Amino acid sequence: MLLKLIMFAIFFPTLELYILILIGQKLGAGATVGLVILTGVVGIFLARQNGSRVLKQLVEAVKKNQVPAMEVVEGLLILIGGLVLMLPGLISDCLGFILVINPTRKLIIHNFWLRIRHSDFFFQLKEKLREELIKKGHLSP
Repeated sequence: MLLKLIMFAIFFPTLELYILILIGQKLGAGATVGLVILTGVVGIFLARQNGSRVLKQLVEAVKKNQVPAMEVVEGLLILIGGLVLMLPGLISDCLGFILVINPTRKLIIHNFWLRIRHSDFFFQLKEKLREELIKKGHLSP
């Protein structure tokens, strides 16, 4: 795992730099820097706007005595997307936009939830929780 992380830490910035150089050769240095700044500013604006909306939904869910699980997950993805958007480079900006924009974020959450629901992990977690509740006497066998 550590080796994969080290490889990613070397490969990803190198790829970002390579793409920036290619774009810089086609558009020029000023336009490339402007593009990076523009995508970062627009991305941060979107992250702030969507983050505020999700925060309001979270507060509303808490007021209704509901568990704000979806809002917490959405807020976490928006935070990660916003942080990724602050990195210089166009690949990181694309990844950040994917996490910040509502339809793509919802699609990611939906696909992740489907994988968890249909995996053994979810079933095993439910069974462990059930066994623990039976041990403590909170649930009858």
